Amino acid sequence: MGAMTDRRSELEQAIRTNRGEPGPTLVYADWLQANGHPLGELIVLQHELAAADDAAKRARADAIIAGLDLPEPRLATYGWRRGLWEWVRLENSVDWMDNGFDARALAQRVFGAAPCVALEELRIGILRWDYNHDDVPAVLAVAAACPWAPGVARLHLGDVGEDIDMSHHVIGAVGEAITAAFPNLVSLKLHSGDQTWNAPNTFELAGLALPALRELTIETCALSKSRLQALFDAALPAVERLELWFGSEEGSDVEYDDLAPLLAGDRFPRTRHLGLRNARFTGDIARGLAGTPIAARLESLDLSMGTLDDEPAGVLAAHAASFPALRRLVVSDNFLEQGGLSALRTAFAHAEVVSTDQKAIEGDWRYVSVGE
Repeated sequence: MGAMTDRRSELEQAIRTNRGEPGPTLVYADWLQANGHPLGELIVLQHELAAADDAAKRARADAIIAGLDLPEPRLATYGWRRGLWEWVRLENSVDWMDNGFDARALAQRVFGAAPCVALEELRIGILRWDYNHDDVPAVLAVAAACPWAPGVARLHLGDVGEDIDMSHHVIGAVGEAITAAFPNLVSLKLHSGDQTWNAPNTFELAGLALPALRELTIETCALSKSRLQALFDAALPAVERLELWFGSEEGSDVEYDDLAPLLAGDRFPRTRHLGLRNARFTGDIARGLAGTPIAARLESLDLSMGTLDDEPAGVLAAHAASFPALRRLVVSDNFLEQGGLSALRTAFAHAEVVSTDQKAIEGDWRYVSVGE
């Protein structure tokens, strides 16, 4: 099922404007059926199935989907909701080592399909392993030209499994491309390393300006000073949940002092949930965070996957009063022993302390959980 060049743009806009209301979608279904498009019947069937399950209708709906001219599941998967796509995920699982694969053509085919009229979430995995830094921004550029793009609320770049080597997987220079394509994002998750041997700009954040964004997660083993500064320069006034991963010395040159603009509390003024994860300086965070302006307003704090041991944990516990709003503290996957854990649980009795999977201490060596 390709793009319908003659479909009623005003009906599609009505669906986006009245998102979640059945009326505009059913009117659209009538128009589709009048023009001989099978999606119209599918919309009606899925509306009926949402009200009451029926084996025969479900079988008919599945048959319609199977007969649509869509890319195979190894290239694109979809979340159907009442005949339209709520989310789309793109990944070249056929062969992501195929350097001739045309990611832009895949995006044009999927994004131009009729069920994409009111897309809410886009996920992108691996398209071409050695050229993903080119392909992801190219796909975002295709999306930017689509009328449904301003309605997308959630974006996940680097939607890959845990068995993928993070230091080799990249998403490219995406800051400006995200801003141009999806200005009304509410949630953004970026998962990327840095193929420094491959090409410049294999992972860049500069140009983010998302006034409605409430949740931002950056999972990386390569949060450099320049990437951190690009984040601090971004226009993200509404972020309430911020999660940053850092990395080992090989991938991240950020030090605790570089976090000063964030910890001062005015860079992201609405942030109440903070994750500073996978950091080789977790001990410095634990020692210094209590004296910062952001501490008093935090409702959750995640220091997992880092290098925290008992001594700085004791300092954090001694200053628990600096976190009056804290209701959840995550210190999993660090180097804590029973003494440090007990100190934290006692000091933060008003909060849930999550402390699973501590790493074994071997002398003075401390390492982050994801270094490559």
